Amino acid sequence: MDTVSVLCSKDKHLMEDFSRRCIEQLKHHAVFRVFSGLFYGYMDENVRKEIDKDRFIIEDAARHFTADYKLEDINTHAIFEKTKEIDRTFLEKLSILPIFIDIRYDDIEDIRIQRIRLMSKVVYELLNNWKDASTFEETVKKTYTKKEFKKIIGLMLHLYNLETKLLSNFLSLHHPAKKIGKLFVETLFNTMEHIKDHMAEEVTRSIFE
Repeated sequence: MDTVSVLCSKDKHLMEDFSRRCIEQLKHHAVFRVFSGLFYGYMDENVRKEIDKDRFIIEDAARHFTADYKLEDINTHAIFEKTKEIDRTFLEKLSILPIFIDIRYDDIEDIRIQRIRLMSKVVYELLNNWKDASTFEETVKKTYTKKEFKKIIGLMLHLYNLETKLLSNFLSLHHPAKKIGKLFVETLFNTMEHIKDHMAEEVTRSIFE
């Protein structure tokens, strides 16, 4: 079994489902209905960026694990620098929208590195317990308790939400949307945090029950 591909696929499904649920919830807010094309385009590209970053982190951690490096040998700051390349692609795609983001890396570095470390740790822990014939679900149950796994999923999504909020704070909207930027950021973050808790519960239940 290609365990790395399975991990990347599970992460992709989680992030896409999370983003879809956030968008569905945001449709109830007037500000998002008025500028739906603008904000949904932003959300779509933002989650694609995150999936690409996650794949890079997972693959890097798996390479280190296979080469018998210790978890602490992973250079998280070097990975952080590499993720900036994915950001550049993200910003290029946003250029077709009336949006400008000036990413201030000093502000997001700590949160992004926390997520890199968390994902790398999870990869190590799962691969350490993953036998050839085991499924992802079997490996998760062998590695974590229900409470531990729910906490991991919740924290992973929370760190994503925090970085999305910071990125959105750097976002400049062109007229006529520029006046609603702050409202957009707060509504987006609160919605993401609310759905994060439900997602963590559902994902955990799907494995442990």
